[in-house]
Amino acid sequence: MRNSTTRPSSDETSQTTRLISRITSVKVGGFKAISQVKDIEIGSLTILAGANSSGKSSALQPLLILKQTIDDHLGGSDLVLAAGHTDFTDKEQILSKSSENGDPYPLTIGLTVKDYSMRQTYRSVNSNPLAIAAILYSSPHFHPDGLALAPEMTSEDIKRAIDNWFRQSPESFRPPNLRPKVDSGILSVAMDTTEDSANLKIIGTDEPAAVAMSFPFPFITALSRVLHVKGVRGLGRQPRFTPPRGDLFPGPIELYAASLLLKWQEDRDARLDQLRAQLAKLALTASISAKSINDSTAEISVGRSLAHPDELVSIADVGFGVSQVLPVLLALLAAEPGRLVYIEQPEVHLHPNAQVALAQIICEAVQKGIQVVMETHSELMLLAVQTAVAKQELDPSQVVLHWFSQSKETGETQIDSRKPEPDGSFGDWPVDFSAVTMDAQLAYLRSVHAIAD
Repeated sequence: MRNSTTRPSSDETSQTTRLISRITSVKVGGFKAISQVKDIEIGSLTILAGANSSGKSSALQPLLILKQTIDDHLGGSDLVLAAGHTDFTDKEQILSKSSENGDPYPLTIGLTVKDYSMRQTYRSVNSNPLAIAAILYSSPHFHPDGLALAPEMTSEDIKRAIDNWFRQSPESFRPPNLRPKVDSGILSVAMDTTEDSANLKIIGTDEPAAVAMSFPFPFITALSRVLHVKGVRGLGRQPRFTPPRGDLFPGPIELYAASLLLKWQEDRDARLDQLRAQLAKLALTASISAKSINDSTAEISVGRSLAHPDELVSIADVGFGVSQVLPVLLALLAAEPGRLVYIEQPEVHLHPNAQVALAQIICEAVQKGIQVVMETHSELMLLAVQTAVAKQELDPSQVVLHWFSQSKETGETQIDSRKPEPDGSFGDWPVDFSAVTMDAQLAYLRSVHAIAD
């Protein structure tokens, strides 16, 4: 007989995509300067800050690599290192190496979705592509040791692991032929024969083997739904017309700028008016539109100025601020509650006033339930978030700030994580932003005094 261990109900396992796709933490190890595995909390609004080359990008790049592996749909076990989100050409560019013998640390990529976690490790052998070495699934619903799988496991190995994880009795149903299987870049299990599949269908999807086989899906769903705004982005004079796959956007969001605008125009979507209002709030333009040039390209036009919104010109003929911020705004408007938007350097080419206004727009998106990870060097954007907390527009528990630095002795990335106080403050930390500003102001004042003297 089955014991009374708490199991997720059928209602829980059929949660809407909005709920199951919320990522609450990522795990990274063996990647560039992050040699040891670090667990990085992802809140409603997550801010990645710190000096250049301190490891900010390294915190999320492994997830982007896994996302583009999932988006690739080839079903292989090799990681896709270059496909739009990241553009690495060789595994040696990403692996951490031991300072003692030069051997690579095991690459680890993991994440937690709702209350389910996975941590997958990879092996590097000679010049071969990175291959999956093992995966560990865990959840408070099951045995605390988790479900550990490896590509070389036999059917009997897998059955024992499943029995232990579910705390099952020997009399429980166990398909006779189980094998390791890589599903969109994530290791899982599958049954070998049609007969086994039929048996599983008869007993229902609540059985241990069925649940184990379905475990990659929340992670695949969460990663495939991430919207990514790259730090280096550009639309060009005639951006390509790339339609999304339903509500999925493989590759960076800028690829879909023209198709989103054309779709919103055709549908008279209210988000187009919201976009125009946001661009006006940033003091960039009050009008934007798109038109098809042919089957593969389109032209995006914007008002030349706020004073003359009907005088349209190509987006390539106005300041860089519009083309740089447009993907950010499109991602925030295209996302629905529970979806994660990862924005690298949102402040690029923006005036200080526009940086503050953009931070306010991001906070408004968070209030609507959209998850945002923001990698930034902007003290003004951080201050605008603190202001939103102090004004009680954001709850302090919704915000997490990860401050990245690099050890002077080892070069290892160090992460200091904090949540704001109710008044929006982080105590005396991070000192880096304020110290640089104060030092620059003092240097200027000393120079002025020196001239006066």
